Amino acid sequence: MVIKRYLVNDLSEGVQRIKQDLGPKALVLSARKTTRPNGRFGLLKRPAIEVTAMQPENTEPSSDQKLSNTILQNKKAIRSALEKVRYLENMASGLFDLAKAAQLGINPELLKFRNRLEKQDLDPKLLSDLLGHVISAKNSNISSSPESLARSFIANRLEKKDSLIEKGIIFFVGTRGSGKTGLITKLAAKRVITGIGPTALVSADITSRHAALHVKRLGSLLQIPTSVVLEAGTLSNALETVRRPGALILVDLPGADPGEVIATLSKLFSQQSPDSIHLVLDASQSTSDMLIATQAYQAVNPDRVDFTKLDLTSAFGGVWSVLLSTGLNAGFLSAGPTMPEDLVETTPQNLAALPFESAEGDDDSQRETA
Repeated sequence: MVIKRYLVNDLSEGVQRIKQDLGPKALVLSARKTTRPNGRFGLLKRPAIEVTAMQPENTEPSSDQKLSNTILQNKKAIRSALEKVRYLENMASGLFDLAKAAQLGINPELLKFRNRLEKQDLDPKLLSDLLGHVISAKNSNISSSPESLARSFIANRLEKKDSLIEKGIIFFVGTRGSGKTGLITKLAAKRVITGIGPTALVSADITSRHAALHVKRLGSLLQIPTSVVLEAGTLSNALETVRRPGALILVDLPGADPGEVIATLSKLFSQQSPDSIHLVLDASQSTSDMLIATQAYQAVNPDRVDFTKLDLTSAFGGVWSVLLSTGLNAGFLSAGPTMPEDLVETTPQNLAALPFESAEGDDDSQRETA
């Protein structure tokens, strides 16, 4: 990565020089009005513009990387097709069960409950286990509702193993568009407003200037230490500028799709070992897409999973499926643009309640207290 400054008469001259020196893909980082010496002895001044530009590193994937991406895309397509086949098999089985249940006079409450769960895009095995537990309990004459039995079943399996860290360094990783930057800024705002403890922000997203500016502006607004890798030069330098005793440093890493995880993040991880790594997933994605992203990010060993955009979906089976298939702890749930009210720390109870509150049309405040 090369960063250069130019002193030019106008922007058109600056753009021309930048393209000539740094190539057509160069990024303009800043432009400001200034003056430059004029006249025989430089005693006079005339208007000028100082332009700062960056030549991004060569991101053209190698032939091996292209092959890896192609294989990953094919695997994704095959997995999606298999998911559809399993879904159709479950549907066929469900229709048979409904007909048989009607003949045998089975409780219609269970049939209605099964239909609700099938709309949640659950992993087929999890759906089978959950329905088996509820049906077995009802056959044993347990008086609890199917929903209550399901909540208890999921909450017990999602019991947290440890607490979120309160100081140190947290890396936030995730695919492009996962809502990672928004979640980090909400968390920083919540910590400052509630006085939880000292907080600092670092934007290491060198691929998105918009994300870096967003983090920088919020840090200034909250009056907390904030640094941007694009300005500091390296992640190590950026971290040193914000370190404070007992502070929790939230680091926004570049978004990387499943085939790009190692290539995008390895250099940053080599500069600093974090105390915790949060994988941020978009909950409005399909369960299969979330599972593919989670599998790819196992390369960086995340210890938490955060879920965003809960307000954009009514199917939460992917949340359960990811957590139960990986054994990872959940961290935060983010729903909506309001800062910081739309961010809550997860509990087994509010995770277990997600699909049922969606069906009932509950709002986010009810979700938080579940």
